Amino acid sequence: MVAGEHDFVAMSDDTWDPPIELAADDAKIYEPRWNEIANALGEIMQFTPGSWDNDGMLRQIGIVHGDGGVVTPVLLFLPSGQLGDYQALFRDLARREKSTVLLPTNRWLNREMEDLRQHCGHQFVVLFDHLQNRENSPHNTVNLPAIPATVKSARGKTKALIHTGKGLTWDKITIELAGNQSIRIKAPGQDKIHSFSKRSKLSKHHPLGFLMQIASKGHWENPPTYSTEYERVSKAFQRFRILLRELIPLPDEPFTDSQGRHTPLFRVKIATLDGSLLHEKA
Repeated sequence: MVAGEHDFVAMSDDTWDPPIELAADDAKIYEPRWNEIANALGEIMQFTPGSWDNDGMLRQIGIVHGDGGVVTPVLLFLPSGQLGDYQALFRDLARREKSTVLLPTNRWLNREMEDLRQHCGHQFVVLFDHLQNRENSPHNTVNLPAIPATVKSARGKTKALIHTGKGLTWDKITIELAGNQSIRIKAPGQDKIHSFSKRSKLSKHHPLGFLMQIASKGHWENPPTYSTEYERVSKAFQRFRILLRELIPLPDEPFTDSQGRHTPLFRVKIATLDGSLLHEKA
């Protein structure tokens, strides 16, 4: 309870213990500043920081770009100090695919965790050891490596085309329908082509179809929820969103969603054979 202008008093409803006076500083709740920590570690360990997760003790705070478009998530574990912290870490890691996991100390490593690491393809980095080695040998720095995609995931994840970082956001991305069942993705200093399988059936619910309709209307809307087409179309659009975030691994969603309307944060262009633009929607 508040006691005075700034201080507090702790009282028990279940016992006759006398109240305990607490200064305001003693009653403060401290939380990690995840964004600041991510940015600081990203600069030190040379990975691209970002806010992929917003809750929990284990969060994705960045990515590492590797050769051939391989992208490895960077996870940071900051325990709350409760008895169930280890169980929560084990459970959350078991749900993730190949990731570089930053642990505060080696107290979290044991045989069970090593078995999980091998099963999921994770790599563990103990921050205490890493930062101490850096302090002792400042000129002998070791950056975080990307984990090679030796085994294709069940979902068949697409490799990244665009190297994120350096303040890249969706509003700086342009996607151009380049013809021949391919798209051209442009970002400052980057220009990449992604081609779709010629065997896939083209329709308005194919990624190219979504992009053409977005270029024409400036947004996408799924059918009404009562429509028999809603579930099939909404799932197709969700797969399209996932594809965009795999090709361009930014932490934020590529669309703003409002009242069933999905408006892109990126630009879409349709080019004619001579390279001129038929439509341009932002």
